[in-house]
Amino acid sequence: MFKKAMLILLFFSGYTHAYLCQNKITGETFKGGDQNLVVYLDSDIADGENRFANVGDFIECKNELPLSFTDYLDLESNGVLAGSSAGKFGDLTGGVYINNRRFIANQDNEAFNVFTFPRYAGDDYHPIDIELFFAVTAPVGPYIEINPGDELMVLKLHSYSDPAQSVGYYKWHIIAGNRVILATGTCEINNGEPIEVDFGNVGKSKVKTAVGDSLSQIHVNETIYFDCDNSGIDMDINISLSATPTSFSSDAFETTTGGLGVVMLHDNVIIPPFDKFSSKLEEGQGSEDLSFTLIKTPNPEVGDLTEGFFSASASLIISIQ
Repeated sequence: MFKKAMLILLFFSGYTHAYLCQNKITGETFKGGDQNLVVYLDSDIADGENRFANVGDFIECKNELPLSFTDYLDLESNGVLAGSSAGKFGDLTGGVYINNRRFIANQDNEAFNVFTFPRYAGDDYHPIDIELFFAVTAPVGPYIEINPGDELMVLKLHSYSDPAQSVGYYKWHIIAGNRVILATGTCEINNGEPIEVDFGNVGKSKVKTAVGDSLSQIHVNETIYFDCDNSGIDMDINISLSATPTSFSSDAFETTTGGLGVVMLHDNVIIPPFDKFSSKLEEGQGSEDLSFTLIKTPNPEVGDLTEGFFSASASLIISIQ
């Protein structure tokens, strides 16, 4: 007797998503959804457009099935949005450059191709080249303080394939990673050049744990000059200090030597990081006398206060009162 055997062949068909992206910072791979891109901002913003980050430093994508599909990544229509923290930016505008085309946040735009992954071109990752910028127009702009976690901008994109397969939708949130004051005007301090404060050779006994009246405490005096292109400006302004505070004192900003900080004073008054003092522009110009001193932690840890060269960096920001 012959027994009949039934062979059941199951054929599965469906969409294949051949497009894969990777967060270069976290190593996470994804085929859609939300990603936070944490960028670190500089206080120094010049007249005109200032490109402050590139998505390609954070995101790269590839065609997983290059023998079968051509993949596309497009900016969606109206896909450049001001972030949820944009209300604090005043007249500062932002946007992106994609393939030499400029898109302003919250302005209408058609869908636009960001990158094409041709068929047979391999399955290597490619950075997604989208440059982010701020634009400045006023000679003296408002005081703008950015804090870690502030959402600066949102990009909406989608991927698709030829032959047609499933579509991936992406929303990339541009998030500030540091606290910073933005210079939103076109006036310059010290002609845009660094203000060099040279403490020379400093004996440990001259570095105190706080700013006091001790004659032995070292001070370096500097005069700063500021200038605006518009010589007709007469107005009261603020000068703000943008710098990273030390862990041991909110009055001082960090140096490259652990346990050592720099304190800035104006008219013998301490100006802590992210604080400000008043000044004035007359015919688009002005100047102020500042003093700088060093302080040290009262509780040094292993590795703190080592002898040798040190440096520190900070920015002075002009804004309207």
